[in-house]
Amino acid sequence: MKRKSRIAFALVVVVVGVIVAGVAILKSLDVNAYRGTVAAEVEKAIGRKLTIAGDLELGISLAPSLVVEGVSLANAPWGSRPQMVTAERLAAEVELWPLLSGEVRLTRLELDGVDALLEVDGQGRANWRFETVASAQEPATEGGKPAAVPLVKEVVLRNAKLTYRDAKGTDAEAAIEELRLATEGRNEPISVDGRGRIGGAPMAIEGKVGSLDRLLDGAGSYPVAVKASAFGGEVSADGAIALANPTSGLDVAVAARIKDVAATLRDAAQSLPALAGISAPAAPFSLNARLLPSGRGHALEAIQATLGGSDLAGRVAFETAVGGRPAVTAELTSRKLDLAGLKSAMPASPAPAAPARGAAGGAESGRLFPDDPLPLDGLRAIDVKASLKADEIVLPGGAELARTTFDLRLEKGRLRIEPLQTTVSGGTLKGAVALDAAGKVPVLDLGLAGQGVETAALLEKLGVSGFLQGGSTDLDVRLRGDGASIRDLMAGLDGEVTVRMGDGRVRRQALELAGADVAMQLLDALNPLAKRAEYTPLSCAVAHFQVKDGIAGAQNGVAIETDSVNIVGSGAVDLRTERLDFTVKPEAREGLGINVGSSLAGLVRISGRLAEPTIGVDSEGAARTAASVGAALATGGLSVLGQALLDRTSRDPHPCQTALGNVLPAEVSGKSGAGAGPLEGIGNAIENLFGGGRK
Repeated sequence: MKRKSRIAFALVVVVVGVIVAGVAILKSLDVNAYRGTVAAEVEKAIGRKLTIAGDLELGISLAPSLVVEGVSLANAPWGSRPQMVTAERLAAEVELWPLLSGEVRLTRLELDGVDALLEVDGQGRANWRFETVASAQEPATEGGKPAAVPLVKEVVLRNAKLTYRDAKGTDAEAAIEELRLATEGRNEPISVDGRGRIGGAPMAIEGKVGSLDRLLDGAGSYPVAVKASAFGGEVSADGAIALANPTSGLDVAVAARIKDVAATLRDAAQSLPALAGISAPAAPFSLNARLLPSGRGHALEAIQATLGGSDLAGRVAFETAVGGRPAVTAELTSRKLDLAGLKSAMPASPAPAAPARGAAGGAESGRLFPDDPLPLDGLRAIDVKASLKADEIVLPGGAELARTTFDLRLEKGRLRIEPLQTTVSGGTLKGAVALDAAGKVPVLDLGLAGQGVETAALLEKLGVSGFLQGGSTDLDVRLRGDGASIRDLMAGLDGEVTVRMGDGRVRRQALELAGADVAMQLLDALNPLAKRAEYTPLSCAVAHFQVKDGIAGAQNGVAIETDSVNIVGSGAVDLRTERLDFTVKPEAREGLGINVGSSLAGLVRISGRLAEPTIGVDSEGAARTAASVGAALATGGLSVLGQALLDRTSRDPHPCQTALGNVLPAEVSGKSGAGAGPLEGIGNAIENLFGGGRK
């Protein structure tokens, strides 16, 4: 027993003696003499020059410390400034026992006042990728790997400025108040915990990444599980990155949460100028997806995204196409896209300053179509292949689309959406849109066909209620034009637009807009027993325009047939000047069957600009009508009987068919045939006038 105690005592004496001797030796060392050696070793390890401007101070204890001021690490040869990193102060604590065996382990490394620049050049090179030049014959640690970089158990970064500069020279800066990286060993994960500010907004980061040895190896997959927050949003990444080839070895689950997208963009734009001017709705946003390699780029798979009341799911891939053009491929689905809700959540834009009188395109010019050049550069810069299937889409105006599907193709500036299909108010819309922006002047080609759209229900969605009941509508649009702006496109349109509405009921008050109220008053006077119903049965309504060189004309191409009155309109819309000129002629059908169209012709005129149309009364037509109505009331209608008989022989009983360009045979249309004389026509009119008619 005494022997063992003596041995233990002897070992303690030896250890203490070694420590005392070591301390004495360390105190006698001039550590500044090793500045060059330290700098040379760092340069040998990473291929960059390390400069130590200040003195080295050595602290002697069981955990020796080294403090140095004025440290800088050289940038890559192609870098935009000489130093990649500068530090005002660097302090390191070294573990004593491993040092005695030749292994360097730092318990703690502190850096204060760091200014670091991370940048990428036009060739895609990153300045944080170091060139290791250490010789393979150097002493190796366990596992046969060179001990070029010592183990650091904890790194503390304070009062640091971090700048990221992209290939275009645009900077993004962050201030780090404190960042801690900690590990228990070379093969143990590294924990991350930091806080700071980006611009004036606070930021934070936490999580874990892979070990130091795995990072230095540069091979295999490197695990990442971090979460960062800034500008009122939060982003997380959890997965692995292949260090040797991140493009082909990437599998990371990404997630994002933003409370208010508009506020986040507003705050972020103060530090990231590229975001300035971008508007977004004041709505929450969420995203969950997997980031994976895809061809020559990356893809977001299994996307689940929401913005306000809208959602998207599917896949989006970002690749580099042949020739270096970026390409996007997307396959998306949605339960609901609430565009109306997103529009209402957009921040209010300040009212633009009123332009000088006569300024082109300004408010004083009264133009509706803007003449600003179409922003088509983006169409020429990227290729897109996308498809969308949406159960419900709410348009900004309030109309709702159901079961919408389309395929979109964009290649070298040529955009085409086909097929395009949707359901609106019980009807179907099908069509195709093509915009060729490859040449100097863009060319638009639009084709759209609709069937069975319930107009009354659609008007209700658009906020127009009580105007119409029923009214199944078909439409056919075929337009083509070219121009560098919306105004130029409209001015050069060619094609045809046809809208056909079937049976329904129209509010009687609405007919007053076409002057039919005068006809109704006259008929009520001639036939006091006529019933004044709130709604009038509608047989049909047609709007048929032929468009040539920017002028949309309709010769008797606008027609409405009711059981009380027919309304026929003729005129043109000059899309070049945005002026319109239409005359509307009502023809009474009810009561005694008298046609007062001649006396009312020219009574209603729609004119002016599209932005501010006016509905007026032709003074001469109004005077004639007033006289006719007055005489009719005084004579019981006999004063207009003669004119009515003449009108009856030439009245068009089917103006909708006429508007569509369909000419009905005489026996079907009810018109006098080509061989019928005027006396026979007048005879027929007299019989019809008093309720007779040939059987």
